[in-house]
Amino acid sequence: MCIRDSCDTGQVFNVGGNAFVLLVKVSDRLALHERIDAIQQAMTPVFELQNFSLHINVQMGIAWYPEHDRSGTKLLEMAGAALHPAQLKGLPMLEYDDSMFRTTVERLELINGLNNAIRENELVLHYQPKLDIARGIVTEVEALVRWQHPQYGMVPPDKFISLAEQTGFIHELTLWVLDTVLQQYRRWRDEESIVLPIAVNVSAESLRTPEFFDVVESALERNSLSADAICLEVTESVVVDNPQAAIAILDRFQHKGIRLAVDDYGTGYSSLAQLQQLPVNELKIDKAFVTNLTSRQADQVIVKSTIEMAHALGLGVVAEGIEDAASLEWLQRHGCDTAQGYFICRPVPADELVEWLRQSHYHDRRPRLVNAE
Repeated sequence: MCIRDSCDTGQVFNVGGNAFVLLVKVSDRLALHERIDAIQQAMTPVFELQNFSLHINVQMGIAWYPEHDRSGTKLLEMAGAALHPAQLKGLPMLEYDDSMFRTTVERLELINGLNNAIRENELVLHYQPKLDIARGIVTEVEALVRWQHPQYGMVPPDKFISLAEQTGFIHELTLWVLDTVLQQYRRWRDEESIVLPIAVNVSAESLRTPEFFDVVESALERNSLSADAICLEVTESVVVDNPQAAIAILDRFQHKGIRLAVDDYGTGYSSLAQLQQLPVNELKIDKAFVTNLTSRQADQVIVKSTIEMAHALGLGVVAEGIEDAASLEWLQRHGCDTAQGYFICRPVPADELVEWLRQSHYHDRRPRLVNAE
């Protein structure tokens, strides 16, 4: 937060945790940038504290007096609104503008609304089929949570899952998803004679919680279902952050008989050494490598090598982000096991999925794929 003045003094206030407010008087933006550079350079060295090496990264959100506002409270809110996108973009500093305030207001409203989302029946699950490429049948679906917000409409998960993790709501959300998924599995089985395991995305925060295994086990028991009713999808970044802890946790699920998949594979930079130790059943190749598969040779090399490596390790391979027949044909020729994407079916509500399965004759449907020559 900056006050335009010729004076070169400043004050620092701790406002909680690792957050500080710097109140500084500078003559212009150049002077401010010089001050920020000096702060960044002062934080560059590695600090030794009780045999620990500390690396400090400083990022700043900036608001000007009187340009942005004359109220200290408002200026503080504006500086905070600028700090959030600076952190997301990895920038050392970012100045406030009005679009940030609108984004922050929406973000705060979403955070406040999370507490009531379950109680008000605003959360819904959509389901996307996974196609066994060789057999031409759907063998599993993935559950994807959506938030039908009364003001903002259908809110996608990438807008509120991180907020749920930050506020601690993720545990309540995960429990709701597990119960809803297992109840849906039973309805499909008992009322429609459809037996389809359902994949559930597990957040890093949930996986790090010691009680999470018990939560999943209790949900299965509460719904009188066996472990093969679900598959848990964990992001590759969870493994990279703490591989030994991840392996220990995943081992418990594997021994329980719950299938495990590494989601978004290729974006987390996990090593082959880590991968071969993981007690998982399949890799999901991130859509970033699949969407333009037929037009980018580099993507083809990555996907082909991933399929071969995974099979050598005894793992199945799911390619997500299939948007055209040519990509599906390419994946069939190169031995990919499972395909998922808009070309096959978009994520849809449970009743629409049943209708889609009936119309597609998924029990015996075999897509017309081009055979390898």
